[in-house]
Amino acid sequence: MTEILPALMPKNIGDIRGKLSFLFERTDMVQLDIMDGVYVPDVTWPYNGEDQQFLQDILDENDGLPFWDQVSFEFDLMIKNASAEMDMFIKLGATRIVFHPDGEDDPGALFERLEALDPYIRDHTKMGIALRANEPLSNIERLLPLVDYVQCMGIETIGLQGEPFDPRVIEQIKEIKSRYPDMIVSVDGGMTIETAHQVLDAGADRLVVGSAIWKSIDPEETLRDFQHLVR
Repeated sequence: MTEILPALMPKNIGDIRGKLSFLFERTDMVQLDIMDGVYVPDVTWPYNGEDQQFLQDILDENDGLPFWDQVSFEFDLMIKNASAEMDMFIKLGATRIVFHPDGEDDPGALFERLEALDPYIRDHTKMGIALRANEPLSNIERLLPLVDYVQCMGIETIGLQGEPFDPRVIEQIKEIKSRYPDMIVSVDGGMTIETAHQVLDAGADRLVVGSAIWKSIDPEETLRDFQHLVR
């Protein structure tokens, strides 16, 4: 079944709570775009210094992310050396984690950490790998046996919501589905109703939608419009 994932750039815990307060009944999973100001220019929670005690409370298992018992979380780690932070995001309650290989100083670090994953973690947290629109599939093929899905980036400049759709992603989706028909393909960035039709026709399994929802007059209704495309 094709999924629609609302994407949030969390300023703080209150921001997550506020946005989810009127979406949690419309979706069972959201993507949190996590940025450190190094791999991409913007900075989000938990790297912006806000709600650090709340972060520690979650890591100590004394609290949880807002609506954790009703919504699952996918973390898109647009941070430097994200593989070194894997354990923290697993403790934060990740159902899925997306890694960006070109953010690793050591190209082999991500491979080694994915390869060494505990079977229990692998069963409970799905791992994804991002592919930029200007990258050949060969850049990530070594990692494909170790991940559960590929996230194709639908915009050229990652880390920003509202960027125009990059049509090169259409051929990427088709290539992945042709060579790896069982691989789940997610598309993140540049999603409108029109571009959603294009990537779905190309074979995408998941659509991550950010600015189209949050910049609309009625975010709940906009999410519903996207969901109607896949039902």
